[in-house]
Amino acid sequence: MTYDQTQLDDLFARARSVLGPEVLGTFANCKPRQDAFMTALFRAIKAMEGPSNVTDGQILGALEIADEMFPLELEVMARAYYSEPKS
Repeated sequence: MTYDQTQLDDLFARARSVLGPEVLGTFANCKPRQDAFMTALFRAIKAMEGPSNVTDGQILGALEIADEMFPLELEVMARAYYSEPKS
């Protein structure tokens, strides 16, 4: 299903406001977490029949799902593991 780009832009702006810049920074550095968040957010859009109907609670819920799928601690461990010199 396609949605009005203006409504999507408004939802993403609201998500930035609800989550804050620190949280959004963790998405920029971690594609798996970003993908999990976007999947959860688009499921909320579908369930609510449009981006303008998604609640702040659903945005926070999408964040919780992203953290469950790929916790920040896992990213830190993965970066440490892959940055170690291999002998």
